[in-house]
Amino acid sequence: MNDEIEIIESIPTKIKYKGIIWVPQETDNACNSVRSRNPKKPYFVKWVEARKSGDVFTLDQFYTVYPKLKKDCAGRKRIDRIIFEMITDKRIMQLGSERFKVA
Repeated sequence: MNDEIEIIESIPTKIKYKGIIWVPQETDNACNSVRSRNPKKPYFVKWVEARKSGDVFTLDQFYTVYPKLKKDCAGRKRIDRIIFEMITDKRIMQLGSERFKVA
């Protein structure tokens, strides 16, 4: 009895159970690599990158463009974290409490 059994691996595109339709998440590595190549940049990073090297700016200048981030407590904390990361990466230099220079 040498019967050969062919096993076909199939990945369902939709699963219907008790009137609910589930669609499995895509596990395509190509989709994941596109997201990792083009991550979204925070507003502050984009705003600083638009400045020339050697420009001096204050946080008030940034907050005039994005006033909602100044009112939002979580937004201010994100900006503080981003500023700290940019200073450690030496993309900006701190001149005072709220003055910075683009490196």
